[in-house]
Amino acid sequence: MNSFDDNLIPSLVKCLSFLSVQDKPLPGAPFGAEVKKALDFTLELASSMGFRTENLDGYCGIADIGNGPVFGILGHLDVVPVGKGWTANPGGEIKDGVIYGRGVMDDKGPVLCCLYAVKRLIDEGFVPKRKIRFILGCNEESGWACIDRYNRTEVMPDVGFSPDANFPVINGEKGILHFNMSAETVEGITVKGGDRANIVPNECFASLPYTAELYSALDGRDLELSISDDRLLVYAKGVSSHAAHPEQGRNAVIKLLSALPFSPIKEFASRLSASDGSAAGIALEDGKSGKLTVNTGVINIENGKFSADMDIRYPVSYDADYVLELVAKNFPEFTLRTDQIQKPLFIDENDDLIRELCDAYACVTGSEAKPVTIGGGTYARALKKGCAFGPELPGRPSTIHMPDECVSVDDLKLIYDIYYEAVKRLCFAPRS
Repeated sequence: MNSFDDNLIPSLVKCLSFLSVQDKPLPGAPFGAEVKKALDFTLELASSMGFRTENLDGYCGIADIGNGPVFGILGHLDVVPVGKGWTANPGGEIKDGVIYGRGVMDDKGPVLCCLYAVKRLIDEGFVPKRKIRFILGCNEESGWACIDRYNRTEVMPDVGFSPDANFPVINGEKGILHFNMSAETVEGITVKGGDRANIVPNECFASLPYTAELYSALDGRDLELSISDDRLLVYAKGVSSHAAHPEQGRNAVIKLLSALPFSPIKEFASRLSASDGSAAGIALEDGKSGKLTVNTGVINIENGKFSADMDIRYPVSYDADYVLELVAKNFPEFTLRTDQIQKPLFIDENDDLIRELCDAYACVTGSEAKPVTIGGGTYARALKKGCAFGPELPGRPSTIHMPDECVSVDDLKLIYDIYYEAVKRLCFAPRS
């Protein structure tokens, strides 16, 4: 559709080279050195394009262009841990027409697509009828402290989108609960697995006191067993996926815990074996956003203590307090600690913002565009009226939060075209 900017791909590969997983804070880098590098690079890139930029203490960045009512484009530069199982370079690699790298789709690729789309519109002589404000977050995957910092000194745009989900357009996002479940368990057992609550873990390890009976009970359960110094070592392999779609993965933590004959470990795993919460008595559903999902993202068992970090995505018609009460009722032997709550988002499909974005998508792709709801959570919730818009295209397998996260060059060009058309419609005056 539009003339693609050939500078986008090398800029993206460079941005991917910064493995911007949250790390120990440093001066001017509250989320670690690599996150700071990704933010500095992107702000320098935006400045070279003519944007007015500002770094908010390393928590997030601002890039503005144009004047008038503000339209927000909110994306993030931090990424989830790389994890194992990659066959390509997670720090950015192009092979066979595909761009690989952690963050290429979540969310560095779409952020840079939007930046380059705005630049091209300016270069073509279009004049912004609004101030376009990019908010570049650095803590989206781990708690939104970046948005909290922004709100302390800046005014959040009333309207905008976040390029951090799916096409055609997302008019609803389930509520998100991150919480911890803890309990006492037997001594002498060590179990570790998972990196984040919002990732389905693909590995889990256990060290148990060896007995012939225990070895026999675990043998044949699709587990790797070995013996070392009177300890039975157990390894479970699963399939990683985003916690918004736990049914697309296979949870290695649940797989391993289900095989262990210890309380409350086995009972916990049994009740959380179904990703819709039905085995746990916490299944909820509504017509707007579908079923609740639950993911056991991190497990740590040692010194007689059981701890699990959980992720629940609940339908838009419910509230967090009700969901937590339901969990407490069905897991009375566990202590709950709430870590994060993100309230649901829902915008009527006939809203002007939703219709404009659907029309832009349909114009570029020639495909029918109807809004959908998702389990993922985006910065759109930070806006008074916001939605998620792209970058995942219908019919493509999702690699977000998975090994070998990738996008084909052809798809990246299509994504760029869609953002170009959307921003032109929403933020630019017709060219005279």
